[in-house]
Amino acid sequence: NIAVGILNSPPDVVKTRMQDQSLAVDSGGAVYKNTWDCIKTIWRDEGFNAFFRGSLMRIVRIAPGGAIQFGVYGYVMNWLDKE
Repeated sequence: NIAVGILNSPPDVVKTRMQDQSLAVDSGGAVYKNTWDCIKTIWRDEGFNAFFRGSLMRIVRIAPGGAIQFGVYGYVMNWLDKE
């Protein structure tokens, strides 16, 4: 789950930036022309690490669910083996 939190971070950052600008578009002030422009602008202005902002909190959010899922899976598999 940690790998998912890290690998999913760049697309999530871009998605969030595009969603945030939707309010600016309504008032005529779009920051990004499209997704690729968003990626290039983030890379140019903020650097590589900007794509991983929020990764730690994403991991903190998804780790408990993954732990529960694997725990329940193990319990159910053991229960089914006994039956």
